[in-house]
Amino acid sequence: MTELCDALHGKVLVCHNAYLDWGVIRLNSKRLGLEALPLAIVDTMQIQKRRQLKQNTELHQDSLTLANCRTRYQLPDYEVHNALTDALATAELLLVLINKIGAGKPLKLSALM
Repeated sequence: MTELCDALHGKVLVCHNAYLDWGVIRLNSKRLGLEALPLAIVDTMQIQKRRQLKQNTELHQDSLTLANCRTRYQLPDYEVHNALTDALATAELLLVLINKIGAGKPLKLSALM
């Protein structure tokens, strides 16, 4: 946790379900007397949710899972609930979302939040 807190300091944390991921990080760091201070938290699940609502697409149960969001953009399947592959899968999804939202143009971090 010390290494994670150090790595997060002043950086952007990218999650797919920040409520869960950031909650676990925050709880465990506090329990150990550490401070996790990311500059910002980007949640690919919330970005996708906003995109679907903006496009008037119904939100079905499980439509916002990492696997289903990746399928929507024809990204390859990965083993789920594995920290390394979930991190890679989330990063790839973020790149696709940035491309879709920015339409190939530079995009400010605030546009994802």
